[in-house]
Amino acid sequence: MRQASHACGKQCKKFEKMCLHDDRALCKALRMQSSGELVLVTAEAAEILGVDRATVVRWAEKGKLAPIRKLPGRNGDYLFSRDEVVRRKAHEELIRKAG
Repeated sequence: MRQASHACGKQCKKFEKMCLHDDRALCKALRMQSSGELVLVTAEAAEILGVDRATVVRWAEKGKLAPIRKLPGRNGDYLFSRDEVVRRKAHEELIRKAG
């Protein structure tokens, strides 16, 4: 199987033909998916966190929840690592208990 080279310099083991990914974050998201680490879209993160989708978008824009990347388009979803979302949920629960 031929490995395609990404613009970020990584080798793509998942695709046999030339990969068109020209974005490091997208390459990271695809590597995370292929390595078994879960990648969530905005709505999935919102469901786990128990908040509205708009809240997740606001947190991503303010840096309270670090996205892997934002998909193209005005309404493009953010991609999040499941581990990051679970950490944020634990943080929010600690704040609620302390308050």
